[in-house]
Amino acid sequence: MSGDNNKDHIGAIVKARTFAVQKISSNLAQRAIQDIERLTTDPHISELIRQIGGSSDWKVRELAWIELRKMGPTYRGWAESLRNLIYTGDGWSRIFSAEALSRFSCNPEDAVPVLTATIEVCLDRKDYGWGWLACGALANFKLLDSKLVEQVLPVLIRVIEETACDNANVSSDKLNMRGYSILALGHYGNLAKPALVKLAPLLEHRDDPLWQTYFDTAQKIDPRAKSQIDALIVSLSSRDALIRGEAVCSIAKLGTASISAIPELLSLVNDDISDVRRFLAIALGKLGQRTSEIVSVLNTLAHDADDSVKVGAFYSLVCLGDDQQSNLHTVLGFLSHNDPFVRHLSARAVGEIGAIDKDNTISCLMRALRLEDHSRNKDLMAESIEKIREKQRGQASKIEINL
Repeated sequence: MSGDNNKDHIGAIVKARTFAVQKISSNLAQRAIQDIERLTTDPHISELIRQIGGSSDWKVRELAWIELRKMGPTYRGWAESLRNLIYTGDGWSRIFSAEALSRFSCNPEDAVPVLTATIEVCLDRKDYGWGWLACGALANFKLLDSKLVEQVLPVLIRVIEETACDNANVSSDKLNMRGYSILALGHYGNLAKPALVKLAPLLEHRDDPLWQTYFDTAQKIDPRAKSQIDALIVSLSSRDALIRGEAVCSIAKLGTASISAIPELLSLVNDDISDVRRFLAIALGKLGQRTSEIVSVLNTLAHDADDSVKVGAFYSLVCLGDDQQSNLHTVLGFLSHNDPFVRHLSARAVGEIGAIDKDNTISCLMRALRLEDHSRNKDLMAESIEKIREKQRGQASKIEINL
């Protein structure tokens, strides 16, 4: 599947990363060793284990693993020997043993940490061949306790994020690394809800042969997640503020196509996290829907304790045509704020809405640019000035064409 050099690196890194797991799980390791000492192991099992753990010939090790993974726990000492190898062998001994155990859903507490580490290493090295194998092995475990799910979830979510382009494989309905990771998520039901925000965009890819897998998994996580926007709406109620915030931003990017999410969005007006409230304030302007309820929420956010939230609220009020001159003037006032982040938000906002009073906006930006001491903000202010001037030139061209 991979070159020898890449295999060696994967094995070495997996061993290093699972060493910490081994120390934490020393009671499991001790139990595995005691179990194997009490058993009379099938001689053929013992020989195959010796080949996996001790042979210097990769082909010999691989063939032994292939045979072991077909045998299963009905053979004396099979599971116990593999568990022992997880705690005493090198990186590839651990990987082979964990994968073989997964074939019969045996000993997840021993195998899952190794498979999780393998997936991480394969993502780091963009080795989707062995990554595919590890994700497939993880998907073999239909039931995991909540602690193991907590350990696995971030890695499977990372698979969805990082294989969207490199490993899409839309030409085949054969499960790939991403497909197996999503299949595994389906086994965890509601415990996998943090993954919905990443799974949501895939629900719109009906031309992808793996779409049914995406849809079935979303339904197992939450039956309400029938589409991208449905999955994002479910994610708005996540206990994790990062997920709530990401869901709000994703909804905003969909623009008017996501107006069905507005009622749930408005419920975040009193969210405990200021980042979520700021994302909400900006999103309401992006959606382009002006109702009395939305304006009321934005006016509430315009009096938020966090000034970054206020910038977002006044920006959106301008976008929705509410007292534009006055609200734009308020946004311009934040260009001299003592917090560079608030100045950054203000500069970005006026670059989008400042053309309604272009001369005053450009004058304020140029004054702020002279006083600004953060290079990133200086660049953004200069870009905003150019953006407004470009809009001005575009409007002039339209007038000439009409004449």
